[in-house]
Amino acid sequence: MQQMKKALPPENIRYLGRPAHGIGLAVLLVCTNLYLIATNPNPHADALLVAALEILAAIVLLLRKSRGLAYALVLAALIVHIFVFVHIVANGDQDKLSTRDDAVEVTVRSFLHGHNAWNASPGVGVTTGPTSILLAVPFFILFRHINALSFTFWLLFLALLLWFDIRHENNSWLALSMFFLLGWFDIEHTMYWSLEELYYPILMLALACLLVRRKVWWGVGAFWAAAILTRPNYAFLVVGFGLWYLLSHPLDRRAIGRMAVGFSAAAILILLPFVVVGGKDLLTNNPWRFAIGFAGAAWPDTNFVFRLLNQVAASFGPSLTTGLKLAVALLLLVGIAWALRNARLDHPFWHVTAAALIAHTVVWLPAQFPSDYTLLFVLPAMLAIAMTPGRGGPAARPTWAAAAAPE
Repeated sequence: MQQMKKALPPENIRYLGRPAHGIGLAVLLVCTNLYLIATNPNPHADALLVAALEILAAIVLLLRKSRGLAYALVLAALIVHIFVFVHIVANGDQDKLSTRDDAVEVTVRSFLHGHNAWNASPGVGVTTGPTSILLAVPFFILFRHINALSFTFWLLFLALLLWFDIRHENNSWLALSMFFLLGWFDIEHTMYWSLEELYYPILMLALACLLVRRKVWWGVGAFWAAAILTRPNYAFLVVGFGLWYLLSHPLDRRAIGRMAVGFSAAAILILLPFVVVGGKDLLTNNPWRFAIGFAGAAWPDTNFVFRLLNQVAASFGPSLTTGLKLAVALLLLVGIAWALRNARLDHPFWHVTAAALIAHTVVWLPAQFPSDYTLLFVLPAMLAIAMTPGRGGPAARPTWAAAAAPE
């Protein structure tokens, strides 16, 4: 408790001590989850403990007791639920069919054996980037698999949601956390099939957002580079972040220069081990080649817009389909960024969410497994909600844009 008092201003401590307001949605979601648990003939191993913690949290809310106590109970339920999912449920019979965690593990194993990481394959083209492999190395050495890394990802993401709720006093934590317990927006699908590696860069962009406030521009650029080198499709999210900066602030050549230096230095440091180990093989076997192949695929025949785009792409030819997709995506990115600027949305994560949605629907939209990529824009949207100041939040706190303005 003493450490929390040192880390948080007095007004945030008082926020945790007051009763939560607007609890109707949170209590409704708790009741929904309790109903699903009670009517499930084969509940998960964590179901009874999670249900007990949720009931206690609902009682605290209804009795108008401390918000902090309700938050702690829901957090405990989340930790139990995610631990069971990541370490038990995700290792079920379906794990033999899931190639996402296998892709990370086989590339890490190949890299540690002194070979080009992307010469190895779990049976599909591997788009796992070098940042993901470096993140996974210590976990693979310790545990021989990456389940612990997945668990760490969820803990850090939930910690960010909770932290932003407390700092901005917007009452978002309870509702957002219940979406995790209910498994909505394909969260359960992601944990069941061990797909967490697809979403690591979202944490990096959140950290870059925090560094914007502190004007640590080289760190912002470094996290942008790390995100893009995790998975190629995160280049669109970084573009969205960058458009927010360019459209929301006066031109600051010094800040942009420091971001460029941080980006370049981080990219070199991340890529260097793979260049040394992979050598010439890296030129032919790398995640970017596979990603370009996926980007060149046709849109699924599910609606009029995609059918029209497929007809246009067919007239250009297969070799130009990727270029068409990139042109359409960039045009949409700029237009939406300008609209968000005019709407005076303050922080970059609404731009990141829009960019992720465009990347998911325009460039990378797999016809067979669309659920694998739903969280690409759901998780940034959750961060956008959590970063939005509440009506009762401290009025004197500077906005994201003001905090990032040139000195």
